[in-house]
Amino acid sequence: MKNFTKYILILLLTFFITFVGFDLKSQSIDKEDSNLVIVFKHDNNFSDQFHNKPMNFNIRLDIDRLKKLQPEERETEATYYFPDTILLYSVGDNPKRYNYFYSQKGERLITFIKEFKNNDWTNKSFENCSYDEFGNLLTSTWQKWENGGWVNTIKSIYTYTTNRKVLTYIGQQWNGSSWVNQNKTTNSYDVSGNAVAILMETWISGNWTNVSYELYTYDSSNNRLTGSRQVWINGGWLNDQQYTYTYNANNSMLTSIIENWSNGEWTLFYKETYIYNTSNQPIQVTGQLWTGSVWAFSEKYTYTYNILGFVTMAVGEKWENNQWVFYERGQFGHNNFGGIQSSLRELWSANNWMNSNLTNYNYDVSGNALICDLYFWDGNSWIQNQDGIMRLYYSYSINTKDVTGYKALASYTSIQVGIPDSEMENKQTLTLTPNPANDKVILHFELSNDVETEIYIYNNAGVKVIEVAKCKMNKGKKNITLSVNDLPSGMYMVRLTAGNQTKHVKLLITK
Repeated sequence: MKNFTKYILILLLTFFITFVGFDLKSQSIDKEDSNLVIVFKHDNNFSDQFHNKPMNFNIRLDIDRLKKLQPEERETEATYYFPDTILLYSVGDNPKRYNYFYSQKGERLITFIKEFKNNDWTNKSFENCSYDEFGNLLTSTWQKWENGGWVNTIKSIYTYTTNRKVLTYIGQQWNGSSWVNQNKTTNSYDVSGNAVAILMETWISGNWTNVSYELYTYDSSNNRLTGSRQVWINGGWLNDQQYTYTYNANNSMLTSIIENWSNGEWTLFYKETYIYNTSNQPIQVTGQLWTGSVWAFSEKYTYTYNILGFVTMAVGEKWENNQWVFYERGQFGHNNFGGIQSSLRELWSANNWMNSNLTNYNYDVSGNALICDLYFWDGNSWIQNQDGIMRLYYSYSINTKDVTGYKALASYTSIQVGIPDSEMENKQTLTLTPNPANDKVILHFELSNDVETEIYIYNNAGVKVIEVAKCKMNKGKKNITLSVNDLPSGMYMVRLTAGNQTKHVKLLITK
């Protein structure tokens, strides 16, 4: 039973990452490719009972998660930036290139992944996304390049409540001839939009089979007060873990406690306590383990801030022989938006701080990470001989995308979002006729100002096949007739950039 429970917990972690880790706005997960992941980096020093803990636990040197202890406050911008191309280098794999295409509203439509091998860029993976009229992601379908053609691999399907909250998620795999269900998540919400119930199921022998069920409660300020999880074992629900939280007057978390179900009763397991400065910034997190009769210290992390409110240092200690002993230290530099400029991790050894790993970033003026380098200390110098998780900050360093490797080069496209559709349409439009096309296609668009304009056509491998225009155009309606006789049948993407606005339209060519 213990091994079976451990297996269930691991399965639950997979569900958790698939559902909770997917950022529907920034479209940050590329599930088909293992080099792009959304995970939180921490050391697994505790037992397997921590597999499914809520994400406030064990923050340690992950200062992005540290911010989540406080109520979220973000300024809004009219212009957002989205990754256009990411070139990723890895010790354990071939270099990869990720190309992204977006709608006028910033919805990611297509992802092309190519890898460099045999001195050439070759197709690897392809993602196609669809959305509803409100911008909610409906489907994400991945294909891989195999034997000279695209082959289906995995598919994600979403439905939503009237308040645009995710109601259901279904994951499917391609078996060679049809899509087969794999897992499913169903959510329920209260009137404030807080998730109060989450049911997870897996597809077995043609039926949905229960995996886990989670329940949550909240206070009048929408702070989560309690959480509980049950797992489905031998045809019935078995209690697994439950959580309780307290908050200060500023709605910042004060304590959080995990209890495990053992021998027919709830047993205390782990507790964290949070201390804040006068600016309501968390300056200390202390973890304790339940010994059976009292709470015993386990670990402690202390945080230091600069005048702008950014964390500059995090020091981790462990409780050993009835005293606190240094364990690890993180030192951080930031850009003006708060994105990480440099991150140095050191380990305490022989009464000295010793270098461990270093991450450096270069940014543009809009807080987009252009270059990210990960180094490890070999005892004498910094070298790039290992892969690790690198977090790319973009769009004023608000959004993030995690990649795995040792070096990443990124470029971005700017899109105005949050603008009424009627206003956006007056600024820039693009339609294609006929579509599908055979021998020629006419590009119809309108410019509201005299502006530098670029129009390109990309094939389904993300390669630019036609440069339609690259010049300054006068405002007004435009009609450009283009021959596509030389293009083979397939799906293409027409990309129009006028000033700081970009629009993509799919073009289907049939012969």
